[in-house]
Amino acid sequence: MTIGVFLIGALVVVLANNSRTRYELEKSIGQIQNARYALQVLSDDLVNAGFYGEAIIDDTLAPSTVICANLDEMQQAATLHASIRGLDNVTANQRPGCAERALEGTDIIMVRRASTCASGNTGCEPFVAGLPHIQKPVCTDSPPFIIGSQASTFVGTTQPCNAETPTLAPIYRLQNHLYYVELRAIPSYEGLVPTLMRAELTADGYQGIPIAEGIEHLHFEYGIDTNRDGEPDEYLTAKGIDDGDPADWLNVVAVRVYLIARNLRATHGYQDNRTYQLGGCQVPLGEIDRKFKRQAYSTTVRLNNIAGQRE
Repeated sequence: MTIGVFLIGALVVVLANNSRTRYELEKSIGQIQNARYALQVLSDDLVNAGFYGEAIIDDTLAPSTVICANLDEMQQAATLHASIRGLDNVTANQRPGCAERALEGTDIIMVRRASTCASGNTGCEPFVAGLPHIQKPVCTDSPPFIIGSQASTFVGTTQPCNAETPTLAPIYRLQNHLYYVELRAIPSYEGLVPTLMRAELTADGYQGIPIAEGIEHLHFEYGIDTNRDGEPDEYLTAKGIDDGDPADWLNVVAVRVYLIARNLRATHGYQDNRTYQLGGCQVPLGEIDRKFKRQAYSTTVRLNNIAGQRE
């Protein structure tokens, strides 16, 4: 019986360790999945920044500095000309109205473009009256493009131009997205969970949509093309651009994306004493958050619609 007690005790310890290891592995897998998904969503949106269907926005226009563009502002060519913009290490006073719950100390990025799928096509978003759309007429050079929010506005046609029944040119919905980190209360999780959010322009204003849970820090660095060859010559933060030459927002041809993702549940007895270096940004950790395991991730995204025109 004594020998049996010792054997059972050892077996219990092994089973407990295996169970704890499996539980930690599941948490880490969830963290990796959330981080990779967050990077994929950001990359997919950034790579399409400045896409407006067949329309080309005149790059001699003075770009708008508006980040939370409303429905009227989204119908102005100057607003569309500014297809990328960021805010660095935001404070409570710097948070834009469409991301008023953004976590202080993290970055915000705005991506402006058109939907990559023409309204009404199979599997695409339908035309929604009241939301801004854009169309490039093919059979006439005037106007160069049409922006509006009512179906009757879009009269541009496509080839064949001499058809008895003209075909309307494709119509694309205009989009204004902001990405930021927000602390959210999520049932079954302890405390507030940092979450990657996307603010989308709708007919009723901006709506915040959760993208990936566990994303607790965002940092962006912007590749500036100074000689207009389509390749970045230097990387700057949003503050570096604003303090230097704000016109360089039009010369951004690539974005370095950095993020920190953490497990959704704490690990008992764990203390994260690492320092996270995201590009040129060093991220401090609060003492209360050191019980969560976390990892840094990064990627570089080329803005094809901007860089490609310069090659």
